[in-house]
Formats: sequence, C-alpha cells, structure tokens
Amino acid sequence: MSSSIITSTLVIFLVSSILISFSTPIAATPSSTLIKKACSSTRGGLDLKSCTQLLESQSLVVSVTNLFDLSVGIIKSGISRSTNTLKYVESLLEKSGMDPNLKVALQECKSSYDSVIGSLHSALTEITDKDYETSTYDLLIAGTDNIEVCQNAMTSKGIKDEIILSGNKAIPIFAFSGYQIVESIRESKNTFNVFY
Repeated sequence: MSSSIITSTLVIFLVSSILISFSTPIAATPSSTLIKKACSSTRGGLDLKSCTQLLESQSLVVSVTNLFDLSVGIIKSGISRSTNTLKYVESLLEKSGMDPNLKVALQECKSSYDSVIGSLHSALTEITDKDYETSTYDLLIAGTDNIEVCQNAMTSKGIKDEIILSGNKAIPIFAFSGYQIVESIRESKNTFNVFY
C-alpha cells in the first residue's frame, strides 16, 4: 500500500471515530450531574451540549462518582486526546514535498500540542498533590495560550484539517471543564477549612 492510501485510510478512520463519538447517544449515568457541573464553566465560551457529549463519550469520565475522580478523568482524557492529535500532526510532518504554509502551521501545532500535554500533565500532578490553585492555572493555560497557537496558525495559513481542528475544539473543553471541577474542589476545601 502506498503511504497516501494509508494516510487517507487513517484520516477517514479518525474522522469517522470522532463523528461517531459526538453523535452516539449515551444513556444517563450516575456521573451525569457531575458532567453537567463540569460543563457549566463560563470560561472559553463552553457550549454545554458539545461539552456534555464529549465528556460522556470518555470512559474515564462516565463512571466517576466524585469531583476528584472526575477531575482526574477529564485531565487524563485530555492528555489522551492531545497525544493522539500530536501523533497525527507528527505523521503529517514526516511527509516530504509538503506545502511550506502547511509545514509552518503543522510545526506550530506540534509545538502547541507539546505545550498542551505538558500543561495537562502538570495539572494532573498538581490535583493529585492537592495544589488546586496551580492546577487550575495550568488548565487555563492548556485551554487558551497553548492551543490558540495551533488554531491561529491553521487559520492564518488557511489550513482546514478536520482531525487537527477537532482536537483544537476538544482541548478547551477538557481544559475548561477540568478547571471548573478543580475550582469546585478548591472552593469546597476552603469552605470546609473555614469551619474547622
């Protein structure tokens, strides 16, 4: 098989998987209330329906029963999605004879996703260490500064790659919904400490 057929097949598979995950209805789960709380963030203009659909499609999220596990599940899902998008970008960068505009945009996206993954890993470590304030900071950086570099590069160069664009839309959902939950944990800990 030629590399273009393999790449085309990979692209079709990934796009189909993403579309199916957004369109497959999921029955209400015990975590539905927690997911709605995560998606209630006003940061980044989160769309409640898109956020809920994405989080309900994540196996690490749908079975949780508390805020801490939800925050961990969201962040780990964000790391997984970012890593998959980064691998896709890297596979595109390996091709020879690429349009220079595409190459520049892809290099920006590679750098962007490297940063997103770093910020999400930091946030995961910080939530585990109960450093909620720093964790929320890293989640905000992942959902704004880090991913916007890729989005801006794609837009400025007129590149419309559905897999990268889908990743660029998903990362703020993971970051801002994670932020919302970690912030809720932080607030509940502060409230608890006031009374003791």
